[in-house]
Amino acid sequence: MPGNLQQVFILVGLLLILFISCSTPRWLKHVFIPEGTDTAVVYRLPYAPNKKYLVAQGYWGNFSHQTTYALDFKMRRGQPVHAAREGIVLATASHFVEKKGKKKTLIEEANFIDVLHNDGTVASYWHLNTGGVLVKPGDTIYPGQLIGFSGNTGFSTMPHLHFEVYKRDANGYHTIPTRFYTKQGIKFLRWGRIYAHP
Repeated sequence: MPGNLQQVFILVGLLLILFISCSTPRWLKHVFIPEGTDTAVVYRLPYAPNKKYLVAQGYWGNFSHQTTYALDFKMRRGQPVHAAREGIVLATASHFVEKKGKKKTLIEEANFIDVLHNDGTVASYWHLNTGGVLVKPGDTIYPGQLIGFSGNTGFSTMPHLHFEVYKRDANGYHTIPTRFYTKQGIKFLRWGRIYAHP
């Protein structure tokens, strides 16, 4: 009997190791960075140097980031948004007004700025205030430049800044984990933590 019990424990242990190696639970995905991620690029925090903000939703968050490497910074309306990296403004919208509700149809009604980087990635700054975009397509921007103001437009339940970096390739659209310069050093940002500039 003890021999049989030992074999069962060994079998269960092997199956558990196999499961963990083949599948990462969704709630752990923010911890593990995909193979091939470019960690050479480090971003500035996308807000003013004298500010610090809470990450209200992080990578693979439960509300609207279930399948994306995106960050939501909790900000009041009208807070300055600064460029996290140099690039060329690809597209903007600033005419949408705030609407109440959690309707997914509001996703396309967010004010935003998309910035193209020299490696083909694009940084998106979303939910900006009505009239809160200070740049236009074709503008060249530099890291730390004031580019807009936070808001609550589109599919949003509270004023905040949504930030993500994505790339389109033969496999479609996919977001990319990003590291930032912070007071605590170079970090992948985590949900529930407050970050300040170095």
